[in-house]
Amino acid sequence: MDKLGQIDMLHSYLDKLKSRELREHAVTGEPHREVVIVEMDLPHPIVGILPEPGRLPSGWPKKFLVETPDENESESGRRIDDAKRFLKRLVGFEPRYLSSSQAFIVEANGIQLSEIAQNPLFAAVWPNRNI
Repeated sequence: MDKLGQIDMLHSYLDKLKSRELREHAVTGEPHREVVIVEMDLPHPIVGILPEPGRLPSGWPKKFLVETPDENESESGRRIDDAKRFLKRLVGFEPRYLSSSQAFIVEANGIQLSEIAQNPLFAAVWPNRNI
């Protein structure tokens, strides 16, 4: 791969790291660890409001429709299991999975952040900050 191709690849995976600090941490390979939220690259369900026959007074509960994505649940489950194994091997402990967010919580150093960002199973890596 030529130098330009390497730079393009570096930028594509660094875009997954959703803060300047995480990108710097990954590029420099800093050894200190920080807690991050690793978002899976999975299809998200589509949520909509069902049309109501007639009109309900405001404040009454509405009916929602949740459409499942095209990808079947067994394929998503396999990808989640693959991601869990990858993260466990990488960081040395079982990551916690948040199913409602389709994300893992892990503690990783700079080199590990870089490896996570390069993995196609993941869509984004977010800093876990106190608000």
